[in-house]
Amino acid sequence: MSSRLYKCENSLIAVLDILGISSMMRNAQVKDLPNLASNLESAFSYAQEYAQKIIATLDKRENKYFSIQRFFKIQVFSDTVVICCNFNKIQKEVSVLDRQKIPEYYLLAFGFFLCVKAIAGSLFRDGYPTRGCISVGPIISTKNFIIGKPFIDSITHANNLNVAGIIVLKTAKIVYDCILKSQYMQKQAPIELHMVPYKNSRPKKTWCLNFLEYPIDRFLILNIESFFSKHGKIVTEDATEKIKNTKKLFQAFFKKLST
Repeated sequence: MSSRLYKCENSLIAVLDILGISSMMRNAQVKDLPNLASNLESAFSYAQEYAQKIIATLDKRENKYFSIQRFFKIQVFSDTVVICCNFNKIQKEVSVLDRQKIPEYYLLAFGFFLCVKAIAGSLFRDGYPTRGCISVGPIISTKNFIIGKPFIDSITHANNLNVAGIIVLKTAKIVYDCILKSQYMQKQAPIELHMVPYKNSRPKKTWCLNFLEYPIDRFLILNIESFFSKHGKIVTEDATEKIKNTKKLFQAFFKKLST
């Protein structure tokens, strides 16, 4: 097949690993799988609908030629969620938040961060905590596959986390800094510097996407263990450490949100 059929496009990509699903599948009997799949599909469908409602508000009626949703690709592979958006195709400008004029790809990137925040938050509330990573760079994305260094980077960094959180690599943070010029944007999709626990290494300061909603998500901290054990998930010794780390990270999230 000719390589000219494939084109690298500059894209933001997030890979979210749903914690506890792998161990559930390893221990589940065949008769249990339909119920497991049904619960997960229901939670993801709701999360996706919730995210679409949020980013739809950015698609102003007066700009009918511009639709954020057609530039998003959201896929689930077993216990992995991949969220990708390409902003090479965006060239025109539209009038958006606070009557500012910003390039459309800035608006699209803002929608991407909102989308990741909405999906991660919704899945957690439904008992499916995730750890993930956001990166940016050239990838090839078709209806059948995604390939590129940013995709591999996101998988590698996400798997190295010892906490339910979404980290943002420096490349994606640069995009974030370019687009979030207003206080409105910063409050809607906050990226903050926190101490993040990693596997087999000391915690280090890392940029994180704060996907909690203030004040409605206070109940998450009060009984965070229940969200890791919901749907029959097994709380292993490894998961116990993640729960402890996640509670500490969420407390730091709320401290930022309440100031």
